[in-house]
Amino acid sequence: MAPTGSGAFMFVHAAPNLPMEYSLNLATGQVSEFAPSTAPMAAPTDTTSIVIYRRPDAAPDQPVTLLVDGQVVGTLRGNEYVVIPWTDKKKELALSARTAQETTYRFHPNFLAGNYLDCRLVSATQAAPRLRLVLAEEGAVHVAELNPAKE
Repeated sequence: MAPTGSGAFMFVHAAPNLPMEYSLNLATGQVSEFAPSTAPMAAPTDTTSIVIYRRPDAAPDQPVTLLVDGQVVGTLRGNEYVVIPWTDKKKELALSARTAQETTYRFHPNFLAGNYLDCRLVSATQAAPRLRLVLAEEGAVHVAELNPAKE
């Protein structure tokens, strides 16, 4: 029996008297093979999705530029959405939406469910877009209703 690196032990026989070592992720229950003679096992990377969508609003043809930590990650018009993978559980996400002015929404993404943000221009003359975090169920319904122009 050998330690798996995640605080659990597992002993499996592939053939009589020849043990095989496996890793057990205590958080997810996932079991995977690993060879202790190779490089040290890296911790599994968990990823969540940040989905920013824009339904038709007061100015559906006006583009909204999306930025994460100051880096452009996409552009939205009405009936479009952008999916951003996020892996850092400790870092706060700073999502900005820019037209003539910029709005920034900061939050710690949920790694147990998808993260959906509704991007909207309330009026055609509004200078800054509005970003609103919505429930995963609500966001999934809204994204399903959109024409998947961006995937």
